[in-house]
Amino acid sequence: RLQSLNEAQALVQRLKKPWEKAYQMTWVEPILLFTVKASSEMGLFAALETRPKTPDELAKTTGTDARLIGRFCRILAVNDIIGATDENAYFETELSRAFADPDGLVNGIHHSFDLILPVITKAPAYLREKHYDSPSDGAHPPWRTFMDSPDLWTWFREHPDAHAHFNSFFAILRAGMPPWTSMFPPTKLLKDFDASTMLSVDVGGGKGGDARHLAAAVSSSHPQARIVVQDQPEVIAAARESKDLPSQIELMPYNFFDEQPVKGARCYFLHSICHDWADYEAHQILMRVKEACTPGYSKVLLLETVLPEKVQDTNPRAAAMDINMMLLFGALERTERQWRDLLEGAGLKFVRRWEVEGNAQCLIEAS
Repeated sequence: RLQSLNEAQALVQRLKKPWEKAYQMTWVEPILLFTVKASSEMGLFAALETRPKTPDELAKTTGTDARLIGRFCRILAVNDIIGATDENAYFETELSRAFADPDGLVNGIHHSFDLILPVITKAPAYLREKHYDSPSDGAHPPWRTFMDSPDLWTWFREHPDAHAHFNSFFAILRAGMPPWTSMFPPTKLLKDFDASTMLSVDVGGGKGGDARHLAAAVSSSHPQARIVVQDQPEVIAAARESKDLPSQIELMPYNFFDEQPVKGARCYFLHSICHDWADYEAHQILMRVKEACTPGYSKVLLLETVLPEKVQDTNPRAAAMDINMMLLFGALERTERQWRDLLEGAGLKFVRRWEVEGNAQCLIEAS
């Protein structure tokens, strides 16, 4: 499916003339983004049903102007976000149903307005002032200039609604991806596992989503294997409120720039941690992990994007995320060569990559 989708998208791009591409980028995509946000906030998506409705019917349901409804529905329909009949009545689609859920994908649209759009409007001037030097200072990333805040996480604490949009959107994205245990067989961790040690330490593991996957995979054969989830105190406090946390999982406040308190675990797992940091800071994070490892026993697993060495093989989403990481953190998405260099610089050995179709990320095994 993914190969067919990529080939179809590549064909469409080849068929477009330059002015058509520019028109799409300049007017269609930004206006569509605005329309989806406004339509969500006015209740349009929630008002749609499988039965086609006229703009007058939708206006009555939402308490809004039928003329505005009609104009919004036109652009939504021609972009296949909602369905339309020959009589200009409108009905729901799989995508519009997703946008109707206030806890669902629409949070990605809100996130764009909260964060992405404010940042990219200021980025050109910033790069001009810096003489187009590629940002790579994790201590002073472009973000600090754009948003007048020391870092993204401080800004999120000051803007809880924006943080909620971000968390909800990424939870939906991760829920749609295969679990990391489908890439890396947990049996490789269980082989020669010493039950007196932690099976896994999930560094920066949030509320424990990845740890739950591991717990489910090993609970029948090794019900006493212990898994630690580490994150900032406020994240751990929120995780403690969960009523269904597996008994194998322990929660621990921790800053990954500090000495790792759990020594000699079978595995140290980091999901999308290093891509938030420039090389200097990422090196420091991995050094703390390396110092805690037992040589010949501990494994380091990184669930991260690995950019292809050939540009033409790169997924557009991964290329865009690389720019996003640069603007927010002075960080980057890395190629396999760059990951090898980063790991080796921290005294770790790159062992291999694990991947499955349908997951945008790879699992990097190191020791």
